[in-house]
Amino acid sequence: MIDFIKADRAVLEFVVKHVGPLHVVSPVVDEVNEIDDENELVELGLVIVEPELEDAFAATGQSGPTSFQDRLCLPLIVETKHRRKNVSQPYHAKHAFLW
Repeated sequence: MIDFIKADRAVLEFVVKHVGPLHVVSPVVDEVNEIDDENELVELGLVIVEPELEDAFAATGQSGPTSFQDRLCLPLIVETKHRRKNVSQPYHAKHAFLW
């Protein structure tokens, strides 16, 4: 997300308009120095998500080739996909996650 913010914020607006909402976890938002506050991202159409406490603890306790941010986003992606399956709606690019 930081690379998109630095390069051209219009890219994020384009994705939101043509693909669907972009979800970003709040710890990732905290790392973005190029914004003054979260409202700038909300105005671009991003949805800021607070991770579950247990997911944050699990992400902190793991190690390996994936980053903390990757490990924090994965449960949200899985949960969203699972929730969409349970309501018999197809899952496709209507829910995008960014980190």
